[in-house]
Amino acid sequence: RLEMFSGLGALALAEVLIEKFQLGAQIKWPNDVLVDDRKIAGILAEGAWQDGRLAWVAVGIGVNLNMSPREAARVDRPIAVMAHELGAPVEQEGFVRDLLGALDGLLRSASHGGLAELHPEIHPRIAGLGSRVSVETPQGVRRGRMIGIDDAGFLLLEEELGSLQRIGSGVMTC
Repeated sequence: RLEMFSGLGALALAEVLIEKFQLGAQIKWPNDVLVDDRKIAGILAEGAWQDGRLAWVAVGIGVNLNMSPREAARVDRPIAVMAHELGAPVEQEGFVRDLLGALDGLLRSASHGGLAELHPEIHPRIAGLGSRVSVETPQGVRRGRMIGIDDAGFLLLEEELGSLQRIGSGVMTC
């Protein structure tokens, strides 16, 4: 599933932020990465199908690396910027190298068993896990307790009466 690639991009970025920069990163389903509950990055995956198979995938990862405080102040919601968090500019080439290395390792792991292989790494980093959330979907708003992300990258939501919903896309609010 295409959704898996956004999750892999988010996990790769979270790993780099945590391991290389000691920033407390969390993944906000489906495609954001947060630091201290502020968005530091967004991930989008696009692809095309041919003969029932995924023919290609492009993963775009936008990270707030070195925005000036003035640029950051123009954003209409609280954001995190790596240079501000670290107190120094981020060297872009090294950052991209680290991110691509992390993504390559995760893609190799996922090629054997999808996101199931990565559950131990993903679940501790999910923002809102176990909390009551609201998800705006194309079919309407769903509310319940977020219990995880499945092997295909779907959000698992336990609704009020105990039914389990798999949600493939939407906007989640914690």
